[in-house]
Amino acid sequence: MAHVATTPPAAAYDRLRVYYFTGTGNALIAARWVAAHAGERGVPADLIPIDRLRRGELPTGRRVLIGFHFPTHGFTTPWYMIKFIARFPRRPRGIKAAAYVSNSRAGTNIGRLFIPGVSGTAALVPTILLLLKGYRIAGAKAGDLPSNWLQLHPGYAENPARAMLAKREPQFRRWADRVLDGRTSFEGWGTFLLDAAFAPISPGYLLIGRFWLGKMQMASWACDGCGLCESLCPVGAIEMRGKRPFWTHRCEACMRCLSVCPWKAVESSHLYLGTTITAYAFAAQLLLTAAALLGTRFPAWVPTAGALYWPVRWFAALTIAFGFYAVLAPALRLKPLNRLFTYTSLTHYWRRYLAPGIRAKDFSRP
Repeated sequence: MAHVATTPPAAAYDRLRVYYFTGTGNALIAARWVAAHAGERGVPADLIPIDRLRRGELPTGRRVLIGFHFPTHGFTTPWYMIKFIARFPRRPRGIKAAAYVSNSRAGTNIGRLFIPGVSGTAALVPTILLLLKGYRIAGAKAGDLPSNWLQLHPGYAENPARAMLAKREPQFRRWADRVLDGRTSFEGWGTFLLDAAFAPISPGYLLIGRFWLGKMQMASWACDGCGLCESLCPVGAIEMRGKRPFWTHRCEACMRCLSVCPWKAVESSHLYLGTTITAYAFAAQLLLTAAALLGTRFPAWVPTAGALYWPVRWFAALTIAFGFYAVLAPALRLKPLNRLFTYTSLTHYWRRYLAPGIRAKDFSRP
C-alpha cells in the first residue's frame, strides 16, 4: 500500500504570541520550540523578549493564543514576569483569547538518574493573574531543563545539556500540539507534593530572598568596564559607576551577567552572603530580645511584639543586604579586598552556563 502523506489538522487559533523572560537561554529555547511547532501547524507566531518591556500587547486576530515562558526563581515566578503579566491588557470583549504559561525548572542528572525540578508556585501565580484578566487558560507546562543556578552549583557542560534538551523538545512539541488543537493541557503535576512543600518559600523569596541573591553579584579585578553586562541585563538592574558594574535592587539573579561576560569577571560573592546572614542572625536575636522587653512595658493594644515584629525583621534584612553592599561595592576597587571576595566566591572556580546554541547576541533587545 502506498504511503499517503497527512497534514496536521487546522489549529484552533489563528495567531500565537509568545512572551519570554530568560537569564541564560533555557526559557528562550522552550519558547522557540513552541513557536516553531505553531509555524509548522500554520499558525503565525511572534517571539518577543520582555527585556525592559513594560507592557505587552494582544496580537491581532479573532482567535489568539498568548504564551508566557520564564524560569523558576525561588520556587515561584520571577518578580519581573509577575509585574509584566499584572500589566498585561485584559481580554477584550468579542476576542477569543487564551493563554498558557510555561516555567523552566532545574532538572538535574546524576549519572543515569534524572531528578526533576520543583515549580512551587511558578505556574500558579501567573495563571491566577491571567484568569482575573479574563483569559481562558489553555494549559501549563513545567519543563525540566538544565539547572543554571550558578550560585549553588557549576553550570552544565554542553554535551549533557544538549542531551537533556534533546529529550525535552519532543515533550514540548506534543504538549504544544494539544494546546494548538484547542484542548486544555497541564503538564508537570508529577511533582505536586514537592511543589506544595516548597510553596511556602515563595513569599519569602519575593520579599527578601531575591534582593539578597541579587546583591551577591560583584565584579572581580578582571573586569575591564566594557559594559556588556549592563547592556544585556534583562531588567536594567546594572549601572556602570566609574567603569565598574553596580547591581541595584532590581536584580533578579538570573545569572545572565555571569554567563555572558567575556572575561568571566562577574562573580557571586559567597563571602558577602555569609557575612550578611551572620549579621542578620545577630540582628534577629536583638529584635527578639527587644520585642520581649517591649511586650512587658506597653499595654496589650500597642502593636509592638506582635504586629510589628515581622515587618521590622523584613526591614532589618533588607537594610543589612543593601547597606553592606553599598559599602562593599566601592571598596572592591581595592585590589586586596577584591581578591579576597573573588577567591572566596565559588563561581570563580565553577563552569558558567549558557543554553546550547545560545550566544550573547541572542539577548540583544530589538
